[in-house]
Amino acid sequence: MAPPLVGVLATAGDTVYGGVRTVLGLTALIVLTAAAVVAAGLRRTAAAATAATAATDTATAH
Repeated sequence: MAPPLVGVLATAGDTVYGGVRTVLGLTALIVLTAAAVVAAGLRRTAAAATAATAATDTATAH
């Protein structure tokens, strides 16, 4: 039979490991969400720039 301290340490280790995995998972989720928001913003900016260029080209051509 293992001494009680070994069980306590094993449980603590499992708890810390689970907590670290949770934090890493949440961090990855936050990073991916931020990347998606930035990408969407860049797409909108590019679309607006393209529209502005097209409008300028059309106005200049006439």
